[in-house]
Amino acid sequence: MPDFVCDTQNSTEFEASVRQVTRQLYRHSDSTGSIKLDGRERDEIIDTGTELIVVEATQSRKLSKTEYDLSKSIDLVKKLRGSNNFSEYNFRIMLVTAEDPTADQAAHVKSAKAGCPKEIISFTTLFSRLFDARHYIRIRGDHSFGSVRNPANESDHRVPPSEYIPTALSRENTGESIRASDLAARIESGGQYVIYGDYGSGKSMTLRDIYFRVRDRFASGDIIRCPIYLNLREHIAQTQPDEALYRHAEKVGFPEPHSLISAWRAGFVTLFLDGFDELTPPQFASSALTLRQARRFAVELVRRFIEQTPSEAPIIIAGRESYFDGREEAKSALGYNSASQVFDLAGFTDSDIEKFLKAKGTMLPGWLPTRPLLLGYLANAGLLKGEDEALALSPSSGWEQMLHRVCAREVSQVWGVGFEASDLRLFIEGLATRARKSPDGRGLQDSDLRSVFRKVFGRDTDEPANLLTCRLPGLGSVPGRPGAREFIDADFADAAASGDLSRYIEAPFVMKSSLDNVSVALRELGREMVASRTDDAISRVSIALLKASDRSELATTCADLISILMDHQLSYSGAPLTIQDANFGTVTVDPELDFSKISFARCIFDTIELGRSSAAKDASNFPRFHDCLIGKIEGAASQSDVPAGILTGTSSVEQYATFTATNDAVMRSPLKDEVKVLLTILRKLFIQSGTGRQYSALRRGLPASLTKHVEPIVVVIKAEGYAQDVYIDRRTILIPNRTKNADALAIINGPNTSTSSLMAKVKAL
Repeated sequence: MPDFVCDTQNSTEFEASVRQVTRQLYRHSDSTGSIKLDGRERDEIIDTGTELIVVEATQSRKLSKTEYDLSKSIDLVKKLRGSNNFSEYNFRIMLVTAEDPTADQAAHVKSAKAGCPKEIISFTTLFSRLFDARHYIRIRGDHSFGSVRNPANESDHRVPPSEYIPTALSRENTGESIRASDLAARIESGGQYVIYGDYGSGKSMTLRDIYFRVRDRFASGDIIRCPIYLNLREHIAQTQPDEALYRHAEKVGFPEPHSLISAWRAGFVTLFLDGFDELTPPQFASSALTLRQARRFAVELVRRFIEQTPSEAPIIIAGRESYFDGREEAKSALGYNSASQVFDLAGFTDSDIEKFLKAKGTMLPGWLPTRPLLLGYLANAGLLKGEDEALALSPSSGWEQMLHRVCAREVSQVWGVGFEASDLRLFIEGLATRARKSPDGRGLQDSDLRSVFRKVFGRDTDEPANLLTCRLPGLGSVPGRPGAREFIDADFADAAASGDLSRYIEAPFVMKSSLDNVSVALRELGREMVASRTDDAISRVSIALLKASDRSELATTCADLISILMDHQLSYSGAPLTIQDANFGTVTVDPELDFSKISFARCIFDTIELGRSSAAKDASNFPRFHDCLIGKIEGAASQSDVPAGILTGTSSVEQYATFTATNDAVMRSPLKDEVKVLLTILRKLFIQSGTGRQYSALRRGLPASLTKHVEPIVVVIKAEGYAQDVYIDRRTILIPNRTKNADALAIINGPNTSTSSLMAKVKAL
């Protein structure tokens, strides 16, 4: 435990710190606090019921101050001992110094006659009686830190600190860009800190690096609070901080959990909470409202930690923003306040990637997301080496090549496995489909691996096959859940899951499908890969959609097929059909595309975007929504702006918006029109889900007066290296350059303070 130095706290603050510790140390006793007796100030008197402890705290190293404090304490003991109230009590005098007592101070206290036990100790010694922080730090290093794993050996959580390449943190509202080292220094002053990041973006590595830096400063005596790091996945269903700290102590092997709790309550802990998104709700509800309530209940532990942590003590939490519907829900559910510092983890920048790939001797495909976990896996597997034209393809074509490479490598490394790379790919694709039945679309149980293996190969696993399934590419273990596996990256899972949907489109006349009862829809990457494999897409997808609508088990597949048509601006050409009980993310209704033969019944939509020409209220091409729950309709200010007859039955809409809430704030801001358009385009490219945007989508949601700025601004965006064009099926797609994530977030979060060349050139238009 570090010592206080004189310039760290004034005397009043130091005395308060001593009282905080002694009150936790004797938490079942009464305390007077600072009090005046016999005309003299007393820092504290503790009454245990059988003993009175007279406490004096001082920062002075002068012998005269020690003599004075001891003398007045002895006088007080003599007086209290003579009173009837304390005649049966024992007495003790405790003098607490900021630094180690000098030899003169210690000698004087030892030789003085007091008539009761007496001692002079440093704050370090006092605190160690409450909590052995040095022992905690030693054993904490032997336990895992969140999802930190060696990509080459997933069972190895002892990844050296030198493996960490700092990634940029962009502060919400200001756009300030800092590193983990900056944040480690900042949190010493107290406050609440939140880090948001995608799956695999390096949240745990970043949080661990901050912990290490705080730990080192604590151990060297530069700061007063001990860092405590909790993996929240180990605390599912817990709601009380005391219980969580007790379990944490047991998990890491700390023998005195109550002392850890006391140190936290006394405000001498810097608390790290990693992975709020891994606190699963107790049940899965059927409406957006009940899901929101379930998520709020799931993170109750985090909210109570924030509520109960002493205000002067720092607390830092991290997790995926996508766990919630948006920042406002996250802020309310987690319980952090407006003064909290909120950061987005942007992923690798160009210089970060250069360092990473230089260390690995590899190159980076332009279409590959810059998430450290995925890059680490592919680089360690040797799958990014060498010049290859395939690596410069579109995302869908690139992932086709990457999946082939991954499977070929794994089959070649396991002798006697008895099947080809194409067989392994079928197996991985089957697992990706099975994972779509889990809440997050990535999780698998050991039984799933065996079941899918049997279905693909027609036999049970043997030794070589067991070895291969234990090291399946793209899958990682789940700490605390023996036998469970999960896909390490959402794009990897999405690319693999596209295979089964492609096969269904080719042969939809089946009574049973591997797609039965999947609950998580394909993302844009998976849908794009399906479309790229499908000849005569409008006809084949329409036929498959009509057949899928006959079976309730294929509700999510219906959602995927409709999304493919809408993505590619294709009308539905089949017979009338009704899709029931499906869940959709964002659906764009373009009045120029004919979906009038489709009705949705009892479906849930996150967002429905109405195309610009919908203002004419021409409902002839619109689908119908009956008894549906819709989170938001964009492109309509109220229900009166929605064409009549589109929403029927008990269909309800939680929110109408001319633009998204964030874009609405941009449009109402005093920013130049060109800057407003730039921010809108950057949000669509770098924040909203998807691998790219068609040019028509860049104009969607903008007032007609601003659409003229889109084309010249896109020219500047491409010239500055933030995006590039990719040509797919006679369509031009604008693909973001993921190495520019940090720069884009800095512009979005702080347009008024941005000094980027992109912002300067847009302002000059």
